[in-house]
Amino acid sequence: MATKAKKAVKKTAKKEVTIDFTNSVEKIKGTAKTLNNEVLTTATEVLEDLRNNSEVIREVATEKVNAAIETVKNVKVQDGVKFVKETATNINKYGLETAENVLDVAVVTGKEWQGVAKKAVNGGLELADKQQEIVFDTLDAVKVQLAESAKRFSRLFSNN
Repeated sequence: MATKAKKAVKKTAKKEVTIDFTNSVEKIKGTAKTLNNEVLTTATEVLEDLRNNSEVIREVATEKVNAAIETVKNVKVQDGVKFVKETATNINKYGLETAENVLDVAVVTGKEWQGVAKKAVNGGLELADKQQEIVFDTLDAVKVQLAESAKRFSRLFSNN
């Protein structure tokens, strides 16, 4: 069976075949016209509905706009200004309190560091004084030792 099909295909391939699409094209044109007419009809109906219902649409839109206007009218500008003033005042108070706290802490800490610095300076002067005493005592001790050593050297070398 496969052989017969192959032979039929070869015969058809060798022959010139013309295919007529005239009927198909006519059907497509007819369908396109029908669709176009339906779209036009639907669009016309929608426009008629809009025209018929335009008064209702206008009324609903007017109600919504009027409701929005009433809402805006009910908002009092004075309340908003009062709120902003209160908020600004509270922020200002908080800023001042924070600044005062920072200054208080800075003053207390500064006093403490002044005390530490005073102790360091006084302690440093006392330390320098003690170091000078030690240096002079050491120089005196070295002087005494050199003097005694000079006497011994002179005795050792004078006996000879």
